[in-house]
Amino acid sequence: MKLQACCLAAVLLCALAPAARARLVTLAPTVEDTQAGCDAVKQQFAGNHNLVVVGATILALDAANSVYPGGIVSVLNGTINYVGPPSGFDLATAPANSVILQLNASDIVLPGLINTHTHSAMTLLRGIGNDQNLSTWLNDYIFPSEAALEDPGFIRAGVKIALAEYLQSGVTTFADMYFFQDDAAQVVSQVGMRAVLGSGMIDFPQPDGATPDIQLANANAVIRKWKGHPLITPAISPHAPYTTSASVYAAAVNVSQYYDVPLLTHCAETATEDADTRTHNKLGPNVTAIGYLQSVGALTNRTICAHTVWVDDADVALIVDSGTKVAHCPRSNLKLADGIMHYKQLTEAGVVVSIGTDGPASNNIINLFGEMQTAALLHKGVSLDPTLLPAIEALRMATNQGARAINRFADLGSIEVGKKGDFAIVDGDRASLLPRYGGTADDIAVRLVYAANDDIRATVVDGQVLYLNNCYTTLDVEAAYADAAGYAANVTSFLAASAANKTATN
Repeated sequence: MKLQACCLAAVLLCALAPAARARLVTLAPTVEDTQAGCDAVKQQFAGNHNLVVVGATILALDAANSVYPGGIVSVLNGTINYVGPPSGFDLATAPANSVILQLNASDIVLPGLINTHTHSAMTLLRGIGNDQNLSTWLNDYIFPSEAALEDPGFIRAGVKIALAEYLQSGVTTFADMYFFQDDAAQVVSQVGMRAVLGSGMIDFPQPDGATPDIQLANANAVIRKWKGHPLITPAISPHAPYTTSASVYAAAVNVSQYYDVPLLTHCAETATEDADTRTHNKLGPNVTAIGYLQSVGALTNRTICAHTVWVDDADVALIVDSGTKVAHCPRSNLKLADGIMHYKQLTEAGVVVSIGTDGPASNNIINLFGEMQTAALLHKGVSLDPTLLPAIEALRMATNQGARAINRFADLGSIEVGKKGDFAIVDGDRASLLPRYGGTADDIAVRLVYAANDDIRATVVDGQVLYLNNCYTTLDVEAAYADAAGYAANVTSFLAASAANKTATN
């Protein structure tokens, strides 16, 4: 394999030498994570949005299920301008500042994964309050920790850790609900990832706003600042029907409509949520969480409802009629014992079901490969139907459907000419991916969904290589780890003091 790559690299160098137009980088199947190796990777790729990927198997995940063995993907100024066999592309025409990345034939290039529900900065709360139900986890651990500890520095540090994990696992875009989203947007845009960032709203004080009016003002400011940015899509995020009143939801809906930005919210996550929603909002009997969202205008084609586990036929009809999208978070739902989404019911009704990890404090990973595998296996098991949610469908949940959920399928979610140059590259020679049987899109999806884990070789956003062979080209990961350790010490101290205070008052 090394010999084949070197031979092809030599041929390419000869072909390119007369024109001297592009730089060739041969990706050897070795780890580059030494300081010198990572410095070289940064020098080659950081800031460059012209990229030609050569020699790998391209899994386009387009409508035709196209696969191009030994194919080429060319990205010009962040947009794909060619995908297909080598015979259709002249490498000598690549612009002078392009990087030609030579891969192995066993490597797999797939569309960048899209995580449609997460709380990125909660990496710094990962590992606290485990093995509890949602109410206990939120009220006894998460809400108090957030109120006492979170500020813009906390958010920046937590988001950096999340970006490292996203890039390490092939995620190129994520939809996030949290606080201080201006700070999050600055970090994400500096690193070069793509994100939908929803500014949180809730009935009680949160770290970036003591009242819903202040939260609303903050959300408006973030949206005005970031709307139209090439990487950041600002959004608004009322927390959930059981914590957020009709007036707050109505204000959020107005903002979403006025600015034409997404509305991200939790809904129908637990078996008690309908009752909790009625109690919190002083509603009459038989009102469901979904029915409540409909009554306040929160179900629209700009809305992503995370979880959507406990729904009936009437709820599903409301979701379908409104064009609301759904983010399935199977691992978090299992860990918190929330229940299991009725995937077949929703998809057969025509609902766009994408996939999210939820936050790293309730999962505890934000790796979509684990989420895809869990979803595919879970629904086969509970339905006793092994044909339900096949591997290719699970992979499309994290790509095509993720793009549809954020209303970006026109330019994200598959590897096609005219779409953004967002993709992940999997090392196809990892032991768990061998041997290789068949070369169709379905065959490749089976290997990726059921067997891939930490096998990402590279992650590319907007044509820029952000992660390659354990090196980050735009993120100072060592500094991020050091910052996280400092905030983790604060969390540890707070939890110890809270436990001592609780013991003293009992």
